[in-house]
Amino acid sequence: MIKASADQQLPGVEALSGAMHWWDRNTQRGFFIHGGHWLAKPASPPGLEYSKLFGRSSNQELLTGSRNIDLKPDDHVFLRPDQSEALFLQFGDIAVYDGGEIAGAWPTLPVSA
Repeated sequence: MIKASADQQLPGVEALSGAMHWWDRNTQRGFFIHGGHWLAKPASPPGLEYSKLFGRSSNQELLTGSRNIDLKPDDHVFLRPDQSEALFLQFGDIAVYDGGEIAGAWPTLPVSA
């Protein structure tokens, strides 16, 4: 995670933020993670969800949650893949870890239609 906001405000209409937080407690805090638009859903810590107000981004993704979620920069957010085959294509080769070291690399299959 790269940054966290203690109070996720509605841009331009900050005065309405309290009503938004009352209506949906999962809008109280905002957490930005590296990368984004993953084919995966936030799994841990529980209670995180993609922002319904801000669109998805491939640069940095905004996740929202309640004040009960205490994340700080350099903490980790874990995502559960929707489709493992598609998720592999978003990264490079798979590192083969054996005996305490990286023993090789397996390329993912090429993208095809």
